[in-house]
Amino acid sequence: MAHKDEFILRKQIEEIHDIYNKICNVCLDLNNIFGFPTLIFYIHFITSGVVEIHYSYLLKDDLNWKTALQIISVFHWTVWRASCLITIAYLYHSVLEQSKTMSNTIHNLIRKAKTPQVYKSLKLFALHEINRNLKFTVCGLFAADFTMVNTGFTTIATYVVLLIQFNVGKQEI
Repeated sequence: MAHKDEFILRKQIEEIHDIYNKICNVCLDLNNIFGFPTLIFYIHFITSGVVEIHYSYLLKDDLNWKTALQIISVFHWTVWRASCLITIAYLYHSVLEQSKTMSNTIHNLIRKAKTPQVYKSLKLFALHEINRNLKFTVCGLFAADFTMVNTGFTTIATYVVLLIQFNVGKQEI
């Protein structure tokens, strides 16, 4: 009876391995499909962030209710775009964290394997996990993670400071 249970366990490990491979392939396909739209959104986030924040800075000298509402509207859309970018990064991050959890689970099961056949099946699963390079990029240019968000905010801040220092858009008479 133990041999039958071992066979069933090995089959279940193989099925889980196969399903997990399919899930990882779907993730990579989604990365390929959404890489370019993410790049376009990222560029839009940075350029609109720079323009809108600098525009708000230029409006500060002529502050009234109308300009205050414009500034509030500008910051609303900037925060909205930032939250969308953070959501994208968080989704990619969550998938990678689940992949790490799966890898840790496999290694924990390897230590608890009772028979050589189950141990071999789990080692094969672990070997595929080690060699799997599951990472998400934006068109292969840079990682789609929280570093992307940080770089976006840093880029916006840098260009806004440069525009303010050079008084771009401000007419002096």
